[in-house]
Amino acid sequence: MRLSLAACTPLLLLFSLGCSKEAASEGARSLRYNEPTNMLLFVAPDVGTVLGCYGAGGVQTPRLDKLSRSGVRFEHVYAASAVQSASRASLLTGKMPAHHRASGTEAVAREVPTWGELFGNAGYRTGLIGDLGIESEKEFPFDFRSGTRGTDAAIRTAKWHIKALDDFLSEDDGRPWALVICLQDSRWPYPTDGAPFGNVDLPPHLPSGVNVPVKLVDTPPVRDEIKRYYDGVRRMDAMVGAVVDRIAAKGLRRHTVGLFTSDNGSPFPFAKASLYEAGVRVPLIAWGKRVEEGAVRQELFAHVDVIPTLLGIAAEADDAAPIPESLAASFDGESFDYFLGEKRILDEEGRGAPSWRTHVAATLDGHGVDPAIPSRAVRFGAWKYIRSWTGGQRFESLAMQRSATWRALASAAELGDAAAASRMASLVERPEEELYNLAEDPGELVNLATDTNHAEQLAEGRKLLEGSPWLSVPGQ
Repeated sequence: MRLSLAACTPLLLLFSLGCSKEAASEGARSLRYNEPTNMLLFVAPDVGTVLGCYGAGGVQTPRLDKLSRSGVRFEHVYAASAVQSASRASLLTGKMPAHHRASGTEAVAREVPTWGELFGNAGYRTGLIGDLGIESEKEFPFDFRSGTRGTDAAIRTAKWHIKALDDFLSEDDGRPWALVICLQDSRWPYPTDGAPFGNVDLPPHLPSGVNVPVKLVDTPPVRDEIKRYYDGVRRMDAMVGAVVDRIAAKGLRRHTVGLFTSDNGSPFPFAKASLYEAGVRVPLIAWGKRVEEGAVRQELFAHVDVIPTLLGIAAEADDAAPIPESLAASFDGESFDYFLGEKRILDEEGRGAPSWRTHVAATLDGHGVDPAIPSRAVRFGAWKYIRSWTGGQRFESLAMQRSATWRALASAAELGDAAAASRMASLVERPEEELYNLAEDPGELVNLATDTNHAEQLAEGRKLLEGSPWLSVPGQ
């Protein structure tokens, strides 16, 4: 087992997080778990924030909406990458792609500890249910695996998930457990049966009721594809509910901290495989043992915060020594245990809110189609800065190739729709720089990078991107 790796310098980490490491760790043991605590992480593909509890209209996600009401919903969380493999590798290592080197075609570096090793060293039994979705899967050891690669129908059923969960739980050896469940139903290809599992009492999704994002064209094929996607999201939601119910039936929910997130945004143009909000802003819902009920957090969080948070809880739950300083410093993220905590406990301890970061970053190095055009983004305050190294090349991705929605946009452009043509050009002929005011323009429709009235924000975005150790900048 490996407990250490080359760490970023403390100075660089301070800059990347936009906060004081010392201030963020004052009174570090902020929660009182008192006894071993299980860790449960759901990872859903291609969901982004297309959930009812995040304000998405038309889609039915009753189980996750309920979990968000019984726990903490984090509003502004960012994946490390806009595509699956690199994003999940960061989630399960606590490190940005620049530091684990997985881009979707490259493998995670062997010397980088991953979920199974990190929790194994902390005294946990580890497990994986479902398709990990990372190219270098062999670099992610687990004590238990039930995964099947691909989109096999068997792993899209509640029966398969419950059996896998029961198999994992039956191997109890006295250690607490840290389980990752990778879901499938929100991934292309989408269901064609209305996805009735677990939701037979709900009305069906109809094309007329879906929400067509503002950057797309509103045509029957687009509405039909989004409707089928909603069906997949709904069945994924039901799968989460089935697993949570099974854990509760076994009396384990009160001993477990649960998290739900997605690897990247929805699989449509201007979402997955892009650094727009719809591509890299993801859900994070927490519930379970000692988690505050009904809280909403507005600070900036990142996938790379998950590992430091759960490892910190693991150490505290067993009243063990904190995680080694060298290991803690090697993560790109910070523990957000304070933001999980029950307010009454935090008040009893006299805990004030820690200083927290002022910006987060995200990356893209292509998506299965050459040429790979690297892009980097920084979210700071209400602003988003995106830099793309296009070199005059046109961008394309698997998400675009598979999407009827993309074909509809291209067709509208060919038929003379000027707005569609402009949007399409902005995606395939990426501007070198983009700047958006998310408070006034949440759909990222107006690029302010060339507006001299916002030169200060442009300069700030450039400075954060070029100086952040979270990111590798091409050519530097």
